[in-house]
Amino acid sequence: MASSRNDDLDALRGIAVCLVVSTHFCWVFFPNLVIGNFHAIDSLSAISPFPLSNLLFPNVLAVTVLLAVSGYAGVIAFAARTAHRTLAFDIGHRYLRLVLPALAAGGIAYALSLLFNNAHLSASKIIYGPIEWTWLTLFWSEPPTITALAAEFLLGQVEQNSAILPVLWMMPDLFMGSVAVLLGMRYVPAKHCAWAFLIAGIALLALRPLTGAVILGAGVGLWQQSRPAVRIPVGIRLSVLILALLIGLNPIGSGTGGLTLLVWYAPWLPAAFALPATAVAGVLILLALLPRRSIDASRHRLLAAVGRRSYGVYLLHLPVLLTISSAIFVSLHGAHGQMPAMIATTFVTLATLVIMVVLFDRLIEKPVTRLIRA
Repeated sequence: MASSRNDDLDALRGIAVCLVVSTHFCWVFFPNLVIGNFHAIDSLSAISPFPLSNLLFPNVLAVTVLLAVSGYAGVIAFAARTAHRTLAFDIGHRYLRLVLPALAAGGIAYALSLLFNNAHLSASKIIYGPIEWTWLTLFWSEPPTITALAAEFLLGQVEQNSAILPVLWMMPDLFMGSVAVLLGMRYVPAKHCAWAFLIAGIALLALRPLTGAVILGAGVGLWQQSRPAVRIPVGIRLSVLILALLIGLNPIGSGTGGLTLLVWYAPWLPAAFALPATAVAGVLILLALLPRRSIDASRHRLLAAVGRRSYGVYLLHLPVLLTISSAIFVSLHGAHGQMPAMIATTFVTLATLVIMVVLFDRLIEKPVTRLIRA
Protein backbone atom coordinates (compact mmCIF):
# COMPACT_ATOMS: atom_id res chain seq x y z
CA MET A 1 0.00 0.00 0.00
CA ALA A 2 1.30 3.46 -0.88
CA SER A 3 2.32 5.60 2.03
CA SER A 4 0.24 8.60 3.03
CA ARG A 5 3.14 10.82 2.05
CA ASN A 6 3.03 9.49 -1.50
CA ASP A 7 -0.75 9.88 -1.50
CA ASP A 8 -0.31 13.52 -0.55
CA LEU A 9 2.23 14.06 -3.31
CA ASP A 10 0.04 12.33 -5.88
CA ALA A 11 -2.94 14.36 -4.70
CA LEU A 12 -1.05 17.59 -5.35
CA ARG A 13 -0.15 16.31 -8.81
CA GLY A 14 -3.81 15.39 -9.33
CA ILE A 15 -5.00 18.89 -8.39
CA ALA A 16 -2.50 20.46 -10.79
CA VAL A 17 -3.43 18.31 -13.78
CA CYS A 18 -7.15 18.85 -13.10
CA LEU A 19 -6.53 22.61 -13.24
CA VAL A 20 -4.79 22.20 -16.61
CA VAL A 21 -7.78 20.24 -17.93
CA SER A 22 -10.31 22.73 -16.54
CA THR A 23 -8.42 25.61 -18.14
CA HIS A 24 -8.43 24.01 -21.57
CA PHE A 25 -12.04 22.91 -21.22
CA CYS A 26 -13.15 26.45 -20.47
CA TRP A 27 -10.98 27.89 -23.21
CA VAL A 28 -12.95 25.66 -25.59
CA PHE A 29 -16.49 25.70 -24.27
CA PHE A 30 -16.79 28.61 -21.81
CA PRO A 31 -14.43 31.26 -23.23
CA ASN A 32 -16.21 34.20 -21.60
CA LEU A 33 -15.21 32.74 -18.25
CA VAL A 34 -11.52 33.14 -19.06
CA ILE A 35 -10.54 36.76 -19.48
CA GLY A 36 -8.18 37.39 -22.35
CA ASN A 37 -9.72 34.93 -24.77
CA PHE A 38 -10.55 35.97 -28.30
CA HIS A 39 -14.30 35.90 -27.77
CA ALA A 40 -14.46 38.45 -24.95
CA ILE A 41 -12.31 41.19 -26.48
CA ASP A 42 -15.28 43.40 -27.32
CA SER A 43 -16.60 43.36 -23.75
CA LEU A 44 -13.35 44.10 -21.93
CA SER A 45 -14.58 47.50 -20.77
CA ALA A 46 -17.21 45.80 -18.62
CA ILE A 47 -14.76 43.44 -16.90
CA SER A 48 -13.30 44.12 -13.48
CA PRO A 49 -9.54 44.85 -13.29
CA PHE A 50 -8.81 41.54 -11.56
CA PRO A 51 -11.45 38.87 -12.33
CA LEU A 52 -11.32 36.36 -9.50
CA SER A 53 -12.73 33.65 -11.79
CA ASN A 54 -9.30 33.49 -13.41
CA LEU A 55 -7.96 31.90 -10.22
CA LEU A 56 -9.62 28.68 -11.43
CA PHE A 57 -7.69 28.61 -14.70
CA PRO A 58 -3.95 28.78 -13.94
CA ASN A 59 -2.78 26.81 -16.95
CA VAL A 60 1.01 27.31 -17.01
CA LEU A 61 1.14 27.82 -13.24
CA ALA A 62 -0.40 24.37 -12.83
CA VAL A 63 2.21 22.96 -15.25
CA THR A 64 5.01 24.45 -13.13
CA VAL A 65 3.54 22.70 -10.08
CA LEU A 66 3.64 19.41 -12.01
CA LEU A 67 7.27 20.03 -12.91
CA ALA A 68 8.25 20.95 -9.35
CA VAL A 69 6.49 17.83 -8.05
CA SER A 70 8.40 15.77 -10.64
CA GLY A 71 11.71 17.04 -9.25
CA TYR A 72 10.57 16.37 -5.69
CA ALA A 73 9.40 12.85 -6.59
CA GLY A 74 12.71 12.17 -8.36
CA VAL A 75 14.59 12.80 -5.12
CA ILE A 76 12.30 10.46 -3.19
CA ALA A 77 12.62 7.72 -5.82
CA PHE A 78 16.42 8.02 -5.89
CA ALA A 79 16.65 7.84 -2.10
CA ALA A 80 14.43 4.74 -2.00
CA ARG A 81 16.57 2.72 -4.40
CA THR A 82 17.96 -0.61 -3.35
CA ALA A 83 19.75 -1.47 -6.62
CA HIS A 84 22.52 0.43 -8.41
CA ARG A 85 21.86 1.52 -12.00
CA THR A 86 24.14 3.12 -14.53
CA LEU A 87 23.65 6.76 -15.45
CA ALA A 88 22.93 5.79 -19.07
CA PHE A 89 20.18 3.43 -17.90
CA ASP A 90 18.61 6.15 -15.74
CA ILE A 91 18.64 8.74 -18.51
CA GLY A 92 17.34 6.28 -21.10
CA HIS A 93 14.63 5.10 -18.72
CA ARG A 94 13.44 8.64 -18.10
CA TYR A 95 13.47 9.54 -21.78
CA LEU A 96 11.56 6.46 -22.87
CA ARG A 97 9.12 6.87 -19.98
CA LEU A 98 8.19 10.24 -21.46
CA VAL A 99 8.39 9.47 -25.18
CA LEU A 100 6.77 6.03 -25.52
CA PRO A 101 3.44 7.01 -23.87
CA ALA A 102 3.51 10.26 -25.86
CA LEU A 103 3.89 8.29 -29.11
CA ALA A 104 0.94 6.09 -28.16
CA ALA A 105 -1.15 9.14 -27.20
CA GLY A 106 -0.14 10.79 -30.48
CA GLY A 107 -1.44 7.77 -32.39
CA ILE A 108 -4.71 7.98 -30.48
CA ALA A 109 -4.95 11.72 -31.15
CA TYR A 110 -4.32 11.23 -34.86
CA ALA A 111 -6.95 8.48 -35.10
CA LEU A 112 -9.48 10.67 -33.29
CA SER A 113 -8.71 13.62 -35.56
CA LEU A 114 -9.51 11.46 -38.59
CA LEU A 115 -12.63 10.00 -37.03
CA PHE A 116 -14.01 13.37 -35.90
CA ASN A 117 -12.70 15.42 -38.82
CA ASN A 118 -12.57 19.18 -37.99
CA ALA A 119 -15.09 18.89 -35.14
CA HIS A 120 -13.18 21.59 -33.24
CA LEU A 121 -13.54 23.99 -36.19
CA SER A 122 -17.31 23.45 -36.25
CA ALA A 123 -17.42 24.05 -32.50
CA SER A 124 -15.38 27.24 -32.94
CA LYS A 125 -17.96 28.68 -35.35
CA ILE A 126 -20.72 28.09 -32.80
CA ILE A 127 -18.86 29.28 -29.71
CA TYR A 128 -16.74 32.11 -31.08
CA GLY A 129 -18.96 33.19 -33.96
CA PRO A 130 -17.71 34.03 -37.47
CA ILE A 131 -14.14 34.76 -36.34
CA GLU A 132 -11.55 33.00 -38.47
CA TRP A 133 -8.70 33.11 -35.96
CA THR A 134 -9.61 31.70 -32.54
CA TRP A 135 -7.88 29.56 -29.95
CA LEU A 136 -9.64 26.50 -31.42
CA THR A 137 -8.74 27.13 -35.05
CA LEU A 138 -5.02 27.12 -34.27
CA PHE A 139 -4.96 23.36 -33.70
CA TRP A 140 -4.26 20.89 -36.51
CA SER A 141 -4.69 23.60 -39.14
CA GLU A 142 -1.70 22.23 -41.07
CA PRO A 143 -0.98 18.56 -41.74
CA PRO A 144 2.10 17.37 -39.81
CA THR A 145 5.20 16.38 -41.74
CA ILE A 146 7.68 13.66 -40.78
CA THR A 147 10.14 16.35 -39.72
CA ALA A 148 7.51 18.11 -37.60
CA LEU A 149 6.48 14.85 -35.95
CA ALA A 150 10.09 13.93 -35.18
CA ALA A 151 10.71 17.34 -33.63
CA GLU A 152 7.49 17.13 -31.65
CA PHE A 153 7.87 13.68 -30.17
CA LEU A 154 11.63 13.35 -29.92
CA LEU A 155 12.56 16.92 -28.95
CA GLY A 156 9.31 18.48 -27.75
CA GLN A 157 9.52 21.29 -30.33
CA VAL A 158 5.83 21.95 -30.77
CA GLU A 159 4.12 24.05 -33.42
CA GLN A 160 0.50 24.39 -32.40
CA ASN A 161 -0.87 24.42 -35.95
CA SER A 162 0.72 21.10 -36.96
CA ALA A 163 1.40 19.34 -33.64
CA ILE A 164 -0.53 16.15 -32.92
CA LEU A 165 0.01 16.70 -29.17
CA PRO A 166 0.49 20.42 -28.44
CA VAL A 167 0.88 19.64 -24.73
CA LEU A 168 4.37 18.27 -25.39
CA TRP A 169 5.79 21.81 -25.33
CA MET A 170 6.98 21.21 -21.75
CA MET A 171 8.64 17.83 -22.35
CA PRO A 172 12.20 19.13 -22.96
CA ASP A 173 12.14 21.01 -19.66
CA LEU A 174 10.81 18.00 -17.79
CA PHE A 175 13.46 15.73 -19.30
CA MET A 176 16.38 18.14 -18.86
CA GLY A 177 15.33 18.91 -15.30
CA SER A 178 15.10 15.20 -14.51
CA VAL A 179 18.57 14.58 -15.92
CA ALA A 180 19.98 17.48 -13.90
CA VAL A 181 18.42 16.02 -10.74
CA LEU A 182 19.92 12.60 -11.51
CA LEU A 183 23.38 14.11 -12.03
CA GLY A 184 23.13 16.10 -8.82
CA MET A 185 22.01 13.12 -6.73
CA ARG A 186 24.80 10.95 -8.15
CA TYR A 187 27.79 13.27 -8.19
CA VAL A 188 27.25 16.15 -5.77
CA PRO A 189 28.11 15.42 -2.12
CA ALA A 190 24.94 14.94 -0.11
CA LYS A 191 25.64 17.83 2.26
CA HIS A 192 25.95 20.25 -0.68
CA CYS A 193 23.29 18.84 -2.98
CA ALA A 194 20.36 20.98 -1.80
CA TRP A 195 22.44 24.14 -2.20
CA ALA A 196 23.57 23.00 -5.65
CA PHE A 197 19.95 22.50 -6.72
CA LEU A 198 18.98 25.90 -5.32
CA ILE A 199 21.78 27.71 -7.14
CA ALA A 200 21.31 25.81 -10.40
CA GLY A 201 17.53 26.23 -10.30
CA ILE A 202 17.74 29.99 -9.73
CA ALA A 203 20.38 30.36 -12.46
CA LEU A 204 18.20 28.49 -14.95
CA LEU A 205 15.17 30.70 -14.30
CA ALA A 206 16.60 33.23 -16.74
CA LEU A 207 17.22 30.66 -19.50
CA ARG A 208 14.81 27.74 -19.00
CA PRO A 209 12.35 28.68 -16.25
CA LEU A 210 10.47 25.38 -16.38
CA THR A 211 13.68 23.35 -16.14
CA GLY A 212 14.54 25.50 -13.14
CA ALA A 213 11.19 24.57 -11.57
CA VAL A 214 12.07 20.85 -11.76
CA ILE A 215 15.46 21.41 -10.12
CA LEU A 216 14.08 23.71 -7.42
CA GLY A 217 11.37 21.13 -6.69
CA ALA A 218 14.14 18.58 -6.15
CA GLY A 219 15.81 21.03 -3.79
CA VAL A 220 12.59 21.23 -1.77
CA GLY A 221 12.54 17.43 -1.61
CA LEU A 222 16.12 17.28 -0.34
CA TRP A 223 15.42 19.96 2.23
CA GLN A 224 12.44 18.05 3.60
CA GLN A 225 14.35 14.76 3.65
CA SER A 226 17.17 16.35 5.63
CA ARG A 227 14.72 17.79 8.16
CA PRO A 228 11.89 15.25 8.45
CA ALA A 229 10.88 16.50 11.88
CA VAL A 230 10.42 20.11 10.76
CA ARG A 231 6.80 21.18 10.30
CA ILE A 232 6.06 24.51 8.64
CA PRO A 233 3.33 26.35 10.61
CA VAL A 234 -0.02 26.71 8.89
CA GLY A 235 0.23 30.51 8.91
CA ILE A 236 3.53 30.45 7.03
CA ARG A 237 2.17 27.90 4.57
CA LEU A 238 -0.83 30.11 3.88
CA SER A 239 1.36 33.18 3.45
CA VAL A 240 3.61 31.33 0.99
CA LEU A 241 0.57 30.10 -0.93
CA ILE A 242 -0.88 33.62 -1.21
CA LEU A 243 2.51 34.93 -2.37
CA ALA A 244 2.71 32.15 -4.96
CA LEU A 245 -0.70 33.02 -6.36
CA LEU A 246 0.14 36.70 -6.41
CA ILE A 247 3.30 36.28 -8.48
CA GLY A 248 2.19 33.20 -10.40
CA LEU A 249 -1.16 34.31 -11.77
CA ASN A 250 0.35 36.88 -14.07
CA PRO A 251 -1.23 37.19 -17.53
CA ILE A 252 1.83 36.46 -19.65
CA GLY A 253 3.45 33.76 -17.55
CA SER A 254 0.49 31.67 -16.48
CA GLY A 255 -1.83 31.85 -19.46
CA THR A 256 -4.73 32.97 -17.26
CA GLY A 257 -4.88 36.61 -18.16
CA GLY A 258 -5.64 39.05 -20.89
CA LEU A 259 -5.69 42.77 -21.40
CA THR A 260 -7.45 43.63 -18.15
CA LEU A 261 -5.14 41.52 -16.03
CA LEU A 262 -2.18 42.99 -17.89
CA VAL A 263 -3.26 46.48 -16.84
CA TRP A 264 -3.46 45.28 -13.24
CA TYR A 265 -0.04 43.60 -13.38
CA ALA A 266 2.01 45.88 -15.61
CA PRO A 267 3.03 48.47 -12.99
CA TRP A 268 5.26 46.03 -11.10
CA LEU A 269 5.92 42.90 -13.19
CA PRO A 270 7.83 43.44 -16.47
CA ALA A 271 6.94 40.96 -19.21
CA ALA A 272 10.44 39.44 -19.22
CA PHE A 273 9.92 38.24 -15.63
CA ALA A 274 6.50 36.70 -16.22
CA LEU A 275 7.43 33.07 -16.94
CA PRO A 276 10.27 32.93 -14.35
CA ALA A 277 7.82 34.33 -11.79
CA THR A 278 5.30 31.63 -12.66
CA ALA A 279 8.02 28.95 -12.37
CA VAL A 280 8.98 30.20 -8.91
CA ALA A 281 5.31 30.30 -7.95
CA GLY A 282 4.91 26.61 -8.82
CA VAL A 283 7.79 25.73 -6.49
CA LEU A 284 6.34 27.93 -3.74
CA ILE A 285 3.00 26.11 -4.05
CA LEU A 286 4.84 22.81 -3.58
CA LEU A 287 6.58 24.28 -0.53
CA ALA A 288 3.29 25.59 0.89
CA LEU A 289 1.56 22.23 0.38
CA LEU A 290 4.45 19.94 1.29
CA PRO A 291 3.33 16.32 1.53
CA ARG A 292 2.97 15.31 5.16
CA ARG A 293 2.32 11.99 6.83
CA SER A 294 -1.36 11.70 7.50
CA ILE A 295 -3.31 9.40 9.77
CA ASP A 296 -6.12 9.18 7.24
CA ALA A 297 -4.53 8.65 3.83
CA SER A 298 -7.91 7.72 2.31
CA ARG A 299 -9.03 11.35 2.34
CA HIS A 300 -6.78 11.93 -0.69
CA ARG A 301 -7.60 8.68 -2.44
CA LEU A 302 -9.47 10.10 -5.45
CA LEU A 303 -7.02 12.94 -6.14
CA ALA A 304 -4.08 10.59 -5.58
CA ALA A 305 -5.54 8.19 -8.15
CA VAL A 306 -5.74 11.06 -10.64
CA GLY A 307 -2.20 12.13 -9.76
CA ARG A 308 -0.77 8.67 -10.37
CA ARG A 309 -2.25 8.84 -13.87
CA SER A 310 -1.50 12.51 -14.42
CA TYR A 311 0.73 11.99 -17.47
CA GLY A 312 -2.04 10.10 -19.25
CA VAL A 313 -4.56 12.79 -18.32
CA TYR A 314 -2.18 15.46 -19.54
CA LEU A 315 -1.52 13.73 -22.87
CA LEU A 316 -5.10 12.73 -23.68
CA HIS A 317 -7.29 15.58 -22.48
CA LEU A 318 -6.71 18.00 -25.35
CA PRO A 319 -7.25 15.43 -28.15
CA VAL A 320 -10.52 14.44 -26.43
CA LEU A 321 -11.63 18.08 -26.21
CA LEU A 322 -10.83 18.75 -29.86
CA THR A 323 -12.58 15.62 -31.17
CA ILE A 324 -15.13 13.72 -29.08
CA SER A 325 -16.18 16.66 -26.91
CA SER A 326 -16.40 19.08 -29.83
CA ALA A 327 -18.40 16.59 -31.90
CA ILE A 328 -20.84 15.95 -29.05
CA PHE A 329 -21.29 19.68 -28.52
CA VAL A 330 -21.91 20.38 -32.22
CA SER A 331 -24.39 17.50 -32.56
CA LEU A 332 -26.40 18.56 -29.49
CA HIS A 333 -26.29 22.31 -30.10
CA GLY A 334 -28.73 22.36 -33.00
CA ALA A 335 -31.43 20.34 -31.23
CA HIS A 336 -31.09 21.51 -27.63
CA GLY A 337 -29.37 24.90 -27.61
CA GLN A 338 -25.97 26.01 -26.40
CA MET A 339 -26.21 25.70 -22.64
CA PRO A 340 -27.77 22.20 -22.53
CA ALA A 341 -25.20 21.10 -25.11
CA MET A 342 -22.37 22.48 -22.97
CA ILE A 343 -23.68 20.77 -19.82
CA ALA A 344 -24.03 17.44 -21.59
CA THR A 345 -20.58 17.85 -23.14
CA THR A 346 -19.09 18.41 -19.70
CA PHE A 347 -20.36 15.06 -18.42
CA VAL A 348 -19.45 13.21 -21.63
CA THR A 349 -15.93 14.67 -21.52
CA LEU A 350 -15.43 13.62 -17.91
CA ALA A 351 -16.68 10.08 -18.53
CA THR A 352 -14.62 9.73 -21.71
CA LEU A 353 -11.44 10.92 -20.03
CA VAL A 354 -11.90 8.56 -17.08
CA ILE A 355 -12.35 5.55 -19.36
CA MET A 356 -9.51 6.47 -21.73
CA VAL A 357 -7.04 7.34 -18.98
CA VAL A 358 -7.70 4.12 -17.05
CA LEU A 359 -7.24 2.07 -20.24
CA PHE A 360 -4.16 4.09 -21.20
CA ASP A 361 -2.65 3.45 -17.78
CA ARG A 362 -3.28 -0.30 -17.93
CA LEU A 363 -2.49 -0.93 -21.60
CA ILE A 364 0.26 1.63 -22.26
CA GLU A 365 1.90 3.24 -19.25
CA LYS A 366 2.27 0.23 -16.98
CA PRO A 367 3.54 -2.09 -19.76
CA VAL A 368 5.96 0.64 -20.88
CA THR A 369 7.26 0.99 -17.33
CA ARG A 370 7.75 -2.78 -17.01
CA LEU A 371 9.44 -2.96 -20.41
CA ILE A 372 12.01 -0.24 -19.82
CA ARG A 373 12.83 -1.53 -16.35
CA ALA A 374 13.58 -5.01 -17.65
